[in-house]
Amino acid sequence: TVHHWQDVPWELEALASSATLQTALSVIWAAQGALVVWIGCRRGRLLAVAGGGLLQLLAGCVVMVRWGETLPYPAGLRVIANEYVLAAAVVAVSGLVSGWRMHTARGHAGIHASGPWLALLWGTGWWLAGGLTEIANQLADARLSASVAFVVVSLGGAVMAARRLQWPHLNILGLLILPTMAAGLCVSLITQDHPLEHLGWAAWPVSMAVLYVCLRLRENELAPVANALSRSGPHNGAGEDAARASARAGEDAARASARAAAVLHAGGYWLLAVLVGVEVGWQVDQVATGVWPPAAALGAVLVLVGATLAGRRRLAWPLGAHWRGYVAICTGPLLMVLAVAVLVLAVISDGDPSPLPFIPVLNPLGVLLGLHLAMTLGWKSLAEAEWDRPFSELVERRWTQGLALAGTVLATLETARTVSHWRDIDWDVEALGASTELQTSLSILWALIALSGMVAGVRLARRPVWVAGASFMAVVVAKLFLVDLSSLSAVGRMVSFIVVGVLLLVVGYLAPVPPAAPDESEEDPDLGHDGGGLDVGHPAAPDESEEDPDLVGAESSLTENPLTENPPKGAVDGSE
Repeated sequence: TVHHWQDVPWELEALASSATLQTALSVIWAAQGALVVWIGCRRGRLLAVAGGGLLQLLAGCVVMVRWGETLPYPAGLRVIANEYVLAAAVVAVSGLVSGWRMHTARGHAGIHASGPWLALLWGTGWWLAGGLTEIANQLADARLSASVAFVVVSLGGAVMAARRLQWPHLNILGLLILPTMAAGLCVSLITQDHPLEHLGWAAWPVSMAVLYVCLRLRENELAPVANALSRSGPHNGAGEDAARASARAGEDAARASARAAAVLHAGGYWLLAVLVGVEVGWQVDQVATGVWPPAAALGAVLVLVGATLAGRRRLAWPLGAHWRGYVAICTGPLLMVLAVAVLVLAVISDGDPSPLPFIPVLNPLGVLLGLHLAMTLGWKSLAEAEWDRPFSELVERRWTQGLALAGTVLATLETARTVSHWRDIDWDVEALGASTELQTSLSILWALIALSGMVAGVRLARRPVWVAGASFMAVVVAKLFLVDLSSLSAVGRMVSFIVVGVLLLVVGYLAPVPPAAPDESEEDPDLGHDGGGLDVGHPAAPDESEEDPDLVGAESSLTENPLTENPPKGAVDGSE
């Protein structure tokens, strides 16, 4: 037929080099191989099944030889309707049909459990190879986006067809969706300006939709799949032993499916967070400069975290059904990463909000810090409500010390940033260190922070808090004599000493040394010590609590559980 229709000479060498003949042979051999496998499974002939598989293998070899000789595509080749796609599609469909038939007949045809798996891998590989080859040769700019969408949709289609075909092996292909998307995102970050470039605006939403649809189906299908796969081989046991083994295999499969679902949900969430952050940052970078692009990127991810924390009751799936996973391995670790990113941005960036003027606190970095603090405290309150708390050591501790330290550092940076903008000083350590305005401002700021700590220690009747504030005030005084006195101008020295001196007088009036409670170290474990080694005040009299009712109420508040919203039973009556 090829000799007559294509006018090919009737010679072995000419016929062997004919592209039409090679394509026809690969198609015919693949189809015949699938037919032989079908008949062999139907009649229980293992030799026929092996012969059909060998015939399909030869067809695949012919296609690979043909591709090696003629790729890349010749000019003018039609899209999709060409010999390359036809040959790959026929080989792929033949392999998939053979695998499905071997799966349905493995109980009486003597087929090994690995047979359907090999056929599935063979057919899937040829399907993906044919589609990716067509995309690589027919598209110029949108190759990456089209490739990701093609692979994800193909794998998702296999998962959706698993129930109808009663072939649970197809569900396993869904595990490849997330790695495919992750690899595609990494490549796009390297080779493209932003992920939504070159039809990415269509490919990524479709891919995310397919991922979550497959996750929804997987939760109902993965455990039965694992159970079916655990029974795919022959069982030699009988009676009670076989029943126990089957039950144990089912339990193991259920646990494995739950872990797999949790990993897939976490991976999809992190992938979405990276995609949102990078894309928002690039879009803002096109219209603004300075601190706006990174702040917008981090802020977009924080908004995603906030929507996740607020959407538990509105979205029964996936948030409601997998709430602990989203708290433990999605939002919690993501907030930690964002905390590091925000802190690094606050250190290295001068916070230029151009074209807007710089306003302390009410600037992109200040708003970003406030948003992150709100999201973190919201996550902590939700994590405390879980019976099996994620990061229990972190959640159960009070964050007073950490928040005080972080607030001091961030307030220092905000003060330095304000001086840098208002006094037109470069955001450089040497330039800022030589600034009289900054040194004076820091002395005043740190003195106010120390005074606040000492006043809080008195009001809360917590001597360690007062000692911490007094220690910080000592640092301020040391700075006055070691730094300000030697490097500042006369006006700067005068302002620093006067303000700090006035604050010290205020301390003596508003924040005298509070008495040390005998068991304060036991009641407040997160402070680490009770300051008993510092004899900075007079000990409390045995009946001092009776003479000072306010102190009684303050000390009784120390016995309340910091993890509960209401005091323990009887605490109210005791305080009254």
